[in-house]
Amino acid sequence: MYDITIIGAGIIGAMTARELAKYNLCVCIVEKENDVAMGATKANSAIVHGGFDAKCGSLKAKLNVRGSQMMEKITKELGVKYKKNGSLVIGFNEEDKKTIELLYKQGIE
Repeated sequence: MYDITIIGAGIIGAMTARELAKYNLCVCIVEKENDVAMGATKANSAIVHGGFDAKCGSLKAKLNVRGSQMMEKITKELGVKYKKNGSLVIGFNEEDKKTIELLYKQGIE
């Protein structure tokens, strides 16, 4: 008998199971594929978003920043290599320059 059943063994399902297991819960993960991380998790671009491109003060911006902080912590716990190397945003005209300056300002805030 399981306390909790999680549908999907991608990054969200796997990390949810890991967190719940800390509370001595019996967790079952149900996955349609023959291995973990075979869907969207496998096909992502390996970017941990910093939050600078979300609307300042929005929930998305807050969660991006929090997720980035959590990624550093969890990779240390799991012994996984993680390199925080920043972002490169390219502009081609004066309007782009203004947008990039705004993104930079939001990233600092």
